[in-house]
Amino acid sequence: MTLKYKPDMVKFSNEILVTEENLDSCAMNQSGLTSYYSSQKASADRQLNLCKLAQEITYANLYKEFKEKLISSEERYTDKTIDSMIKTEPKYIAVAQRTIDAQEIRDQLQACVTALIDRKKNIQQLLDSRTIQAGGAVGLTTRNNF
Repeated sequence: MTLKYKPDMVKFSNEILVTEENLDSCAMNQSGLTSYYSSQKASADRQLNLCKLAQEITYANLYKEFKEKLISSEERYTDKTIDSMIKTEPKYIAVAQRTIDAQEIRDQLQACVTALIDRKKNIQQLLDSRTIQAGGAVGLTTRNNF
């Protein structure tokens, strides 16, 4: 299974940059960006869960395989012995690495969503500042509308 949804963090940081010049477009695009990255994170969560499932299935299959080999060879063994054999098996290592990579992707997308929540607060502060500079008052109702 090829992993998907890996965000380009450099592009993301440039995409969420807020300045006085782009404040209006940032305010207009905020909900769309949040929706997009939240959706990507949900997909990455699903991907991570599928990787964890594949890792568990691989572990169970290898456990059964190694246990049968040890029983047929009449060697003495413990569960710890089988566990060590599994965790050094290249097939298991590859599946475990894919799970680690999926976790990284999910964590990066969680960071994107968190950054967008912080960005929304920054946009609101800049909009409030602009309103005050224009001689207006900032009320609680205007804040709740953003």
